Amino acid sequence: MLFGLIDFLAFFFKIEPLKEIFYFIVNQRQLANNTTGEAVKVIVHGIPRVQSFFVEPGLFSYFTALILPFIYKLSFSARRIFSNYYFDKIIKKTLPTITWFNIIFTQSPIGILFALTVTLYYTFTNTRITTKRLIIYITLIILTFTSLFIFFNLNEMGQKIFSRIETVIFLFSNFNKFSILEESLATRLVFYINCIIIFMNNPILGVGWGHLGLDLAKQLPLSPVPLTYEIINNLAKTKNTTAYGLVISYRILAETGFIGFLLFYCFIIKIILKLKKYLKTLKGHIYDIMHMFYLYLILFIIFSFYESLLYAPHYWVLIGLIISVINNKKIKEFI
Repeated sequence: MLFGLIDFLAFFFKIEPLKEIFYFIVNQRQLANNTTGEAVKVIVHGIPRVQSFFVEPGLFSYFTALILPFIYKLSFSARRIFSNYYFDKIIKKTLPTITWFNIIFTQSPIGILFALTVTLYYTFTNTRITTKRLIIYITLIILTFTSLFIFFNLNEMGQKIFSRIETVIFLFSNFNKFSILEESLATRLVFYINCIIIFMNNPILGVGWGHLGLDLAKQLPLSPVPLTYEIINNLAKTKNTTAYGLVISYRILAETGFIGFLLFYCFIIKIILKLKKYLKTLKGHIYDIMHMFYLYLILFIIFSFYESLLYAPHYWVLIGLIISVINNKKIKEFI
C-alpha cells in the first residue's frame, strides 16, 4: 500500500527519483514495451492509475479487495500487533486510509465496486446489528459518499476520475464504442465470452491444459463481439501463444471442461467447509485470524470470475497455509 502511494506521487508530481525506484521494482511494463525501450505507465487524463507492485492497476485493485478483511481486522483489532506501542498505533490508524487511497486511484470501477461490497459485508458480519446501528451505518454511508461526490466534483482531479467511471457505465450499452474507449476492460470481456464459447464446444474435458491460447487464436476471429485493437495487435504478432485467458474460472472451464471446473471448485468449497468446522474449536485472536481466512476463501471464489490470475502465488500460499493449519496437529497444539 505504501508503494502504491509512492507510485502515485512519483507520476502525479513527476518526481524523477521516485520514478526510477518504481521502474526498478516494477519492470514488466518496460519489458512489455521493449520495442521503444521506454517503460509504460497507465495515466488517464493526467492522473496516474496506481498499480503498486502489480503489472496492471486492475490487478492491484482486485488483490486489495481480496485482502480487505485482513486489513480491517488488523487495523480495528484492540490487540497489539507490533511490539512498539506507537508504531502499532500509526500502522493501524493509517492503513485503512492509505488502502482506500490506492483503491480510488487505481481508477478501476469494478475494483472499487468489489472493495465497497467487501467493506459492507465485513461491517455487517463483524458488528452486532441493531435497528439503531443500521440507521447510523446507512446514514454514515450516504453522508460519506455524498461528501466524496461533492469534494471530487469541486476539483479537476475528482471530475476526471468520475468521468472514467461514468464512461464505463455508459459504454456497457454499446460494445462497439466500449471496445474502443475502454479497451482494457473490453479486452477482458471479449476473452471471457470466447472462453465460454470454447467450453461449449468442448464441455466435458475442455481443450486440454495449456491449449487455451491456441484455441483462442482460432476462436477470436470468429468472436460474436468486436475485438479490441489490443487483441488484434496480439493476434498479428503470434498465433502460438498460450498467454490468453488467464482468469481462473474461465481458463479452468475452457481447458478442463465441466469435470475440471467442478473438481477445482469442490476442492475450494471442501476447504471452506473444513475451516468452518475448525473455527468452532477456536477462540480469541486465533479465531479472528482464521475467520479472515474463511472470508478470504469465499471472496476468492466470487472474484475468480473476474481479474484473477491462475499463476499469482499469493492465492496458493494462503490456501496452502489454511490447509496446513487445519490438518497439522503440531500447529493445533501450538495454537
